[in-house]
Amino acid sequence: MWSNGEITDAKPVEIGSISREVFVSAGDLVSLLKISDNEVSRLARSGVFSRVPHPEDSRAFLYPLLGSVTAYVMQLRGDREKSYVNYLKEKSKL
Repeated sequence: MWSNGEITDAKPVEIGSISREVFVSAGDLVSLLKISDNEVSRLARSGVFSRVPHPEDSRAFLYPLLGSVTAYVMQLRGDREKSYVNYLKEKSKL
């Protein structure tokens, strides 16, 4: 398996069912969504991402993986639709 451009002995992990939520750290969510730590924090404060306290670190949070990815995609779609509506409004003024 490849990891950061190097071959490793790690075995791929298969997640069986999406009925059970998997929680990830903010760093893992940053890597998955290709956004910054500040963006994850901003989205959590604005209510896009839900988070729970990390059981082993009182200063950290865990994020539900599937819920966070779904919420992020829906937020991006909403932003795109708002931009398109504003574009149509400006275009209709011409």
